[in-house]
Formats: sequence, C-alpha cells, structure tokens
Amino acid sequence: PRALGLGVERRQAALARAGGSLRPALLRGLLRTSAQRVAVIEARRVPVVQRLLAARADALGRRTDRLTLQPIVDRLVRADRDLLALDARLMAALARVQRTATDRLAGLDRLHETLGYRATLARGYAVVRDAAGDPVTTAARAGSLPQLDIEFADARVAVSPIAATRPRRTKSDAPLPTQGSLL
Repeated sequence: PRALGLGVERRQAALARAGGSLRPALLRGLLRTSAQRVAVIEARRVPVVQRLLAARADALGRRTDRLTLQPIVDRLVRADRDLLALDARLMAALARVQRTATDRLAGLDRLHETLGYRATLARGYAVVRDAAGDPVTTAARAGSLPQLDIEFADARVAVSPIAATRPRRTKSDAPLPTQGSLL
C-alpha cells in the first residue's frame, strides 16, 4: 500500500509541473499563431494548386493533340499491304511446291511404266505363267506343267506344252573356243 501511495504522489507532482505551464492565455496564443500560419499557407496554396492544375491541363492538351487516329490508320494500311505481299509470296511458293511435286510424280509414273513388265511386253517379250498365275522361268518346269498361260502385250493365250525335250543350245550357250598357245 505504501508503494502505491508513493506512485500516486509522484504522478500527481508530474501532472502539477506539466499543468503549471498550461494556462488558458498561453493556449489561446498558440491557437492564434497556428491559425495565422494555416491562413498564410492556405493563401499560398491556392495559387500553387491553380498553377499546377493549369500546367497539367496544358500537358494533357499537348498529349491529346498527338492522339489522333491517323497513325493507327497508317499502321493498319501498312499491315494490310504487308499481308497482301506475304499472301502473294505464299501463293507463289505453294504453286512452286505443287509444280515440283507434280513433275516428280510424273517422272516417277514414267519410271514405273518403263520398269513395269507391261512395257517389256510391248517391246516383244511375253510372260509365261502356270495355271495358278505364278511365273514359269525354266524350260524344265514348263515341260512338266499340263497348262500354260502366255501373256503378250495385247492378250493372254492358254497353251499345252509339248513333251519336254532337251533344250537346244544357242550360240550363247556354246563353249567358247580357246585361243591356244602363242608360243
């Protein structure tokens, strides 16, 4: 209890010291001085704010003068012209690619016709097949089959082979003569 009493007394003394310098006349003087300062600042503030607003309005006016649709229209016209040029280039490139592919396809088709067996038939050759449609490539096999189909350039003919005989020798099968000794 004694410590509480001492604490209260100390605080009362501090309040008395602080309150002693606070007189109503002094406070009124401080208020008057502060009010005068605020009035001076207010008087200066209005022209400053007006000048600032005028400067910003002027800057905004200069910017809005530059804001026209013409640069955007010019840009769109250029982009349209560039797009048309790119379209023409694309169509030309596509035509070249298509022409190259068509030429290549035509060349491959000609090669196919040249290498195909039908072109060989047109040159005077024939294809001999057995009854199942498989090609017959030797005389011995042809002699052993009861039925053969021979395909020419214009038609197929079914034939029966004659009994297998010994194949005749052609000049290309004859043995080559030897040169003999030169010494």
